[in-house]
Amino acid sequence: MTPSDNDAAMELLERALAEEPHFAAALAYAAWGLEQRLSRSWPNADESHQPRAVAYARRALAAGPDDANIVAIAGFVLATIGRDPQSGLSTLRRATALNPHSALVCNFAGTANLFAGDLEEAQRRLEMAKRLSPSDPSGFLLTTALGCSHLLSGDPEAALTLCAQSAAMNPNWDFTWWILAAAAGELGDDAKGREALANLSRLRPETPIAFPAFRVFVDPARRDLILRGLTKTGLWVARSG
Repeated sequence: MTPSDNDAAMELLERALAEEPHFAAALAYAAWGLEQRLSRSWPNADESHQPRAVAYARRALAAGPDDANIVAIAGFVLATIGRDPQSGLSTLRRATALNPHSALVCNFAGTANLFAGDLEEAQRRLEMAKRLSPSDPSGFLLTTALGCSHLLSGDPEAALTLCAQSAAMNPNWDFTWWILAAAAGELGDDAKGREALANLSRLRPETPIAFPAFRVFVDPARRDLILRGLTKTGLWVARSG
């Protein structure tokens, strides 16, 4: 989950697609790879990646319409970086119907709802994903997303607890520290806010630090709620104002 890893993965995926243009899994993961570049504001991101990601997602759906994982990844890309939440969330509902007990499907459905849909559905799907795959090595992603859902639902204390758990699993995922900082701001926890700032400065030393999820929060009210918490810590003003 780094720019260099992303570059290596995309090179392999595009090589596979050059040999087999209808390889559904490669199409879906290529769409997700480009979404990661854009949503993370990585230096390898380019504005041309947005239409390419959407095109890959739609081709994946055409090539693998009955594969729940492919449908879920494509739906996530359409709902977030594709700026088409209606189509993306509908696609994700189809994925959950195809395989309601897939942790991957529940994770994508929950995270897409976090950014673009219903918060109660987001929490339900994310909690289900945790139950289905409690030892998932990428569980930090799921735990941070669940923490963010609690923050947006008005429970910054739960958000802070979950993000602290996520940081213990993987201290190098910057989105965790953003959500932890916003929760700390809402709670007036200056120590946790300073801890988050120190880790963001370590992980993203460029100035200003770019809040990575602006692109994927389709609902600006959710983005603004996070910014309110960041402003209370002084992080947003100090680092991006």
